[in-house]
Amino acid sequence: TITIGILKYYKYEELWQSYRTTCETLKKEKVMFESKIEVYKNAREPDKLFIERTESLISKENTAWINIVNPEDKISRKKK
Repeated sequence: TITIGILKYYKYEELWQSYRTTCETLKKEKVMFESKIEVYKNAREPDKLFIERTESLISKENTAWINIVNPEDKISRKKK
């Protein structure tokens, strides 16, 4: 019971799910880039597009982490 309480308090499960989702999405992005499929098929600058898309995914992960770990910060940002 104590362990479950600690895990829920520190939100390890939510963080792990978020990390795994981002990890799998980044893997998929790499495969699409290397295979030149989907958005990379007709891209003028596929390298640049790949960097932009992966940076966006990483940024979303960082934002999600902040929102999970410190939801009060999210509320205070909305008030500003």
